[in-house]
Amino acid sequence: MDRARADLAEGRPWLARDRLESYLAGGHAVDQEVLELLGDVLFQMGDLPRAARYWTLTKRDDERVAAAYAALRQRYPKPRDALAYIRVRVSLDSYPAAARRRLEAIAAEAR
Repeated sequence: MDRARADLAEGRPWLARDRLESYLAGGHAVDQEVLELLGDVLFQMGDLPRAARYWTLTKRDDERVAAAYAALRQRYPKPRDALAYIRVRVSLDSYPAAARRRLEAIAAEAR
């Protein structure tokens, strides 16, 4: 987190993104602080669908999350495709209740 924040402060958001994604892929898929920061980085970079990919897995709920989620659904109008893009890699019980509700709603829509 510290290195990613330093990358951001030094104007290298792409490096912060890469560090955070690598950390998540290394077995930390439910780290809420990293998921939220990664969403922030991607939102600042203008990649709203990708920001939504990570924010969907958090309890965060604000206007930026809503805008990012709308962009995700525009890119992936089919719920199954949206779920595949979000890539839930662990049990839903590992995520906060708000994230579980979001994911369950998308899954119900897909059915």
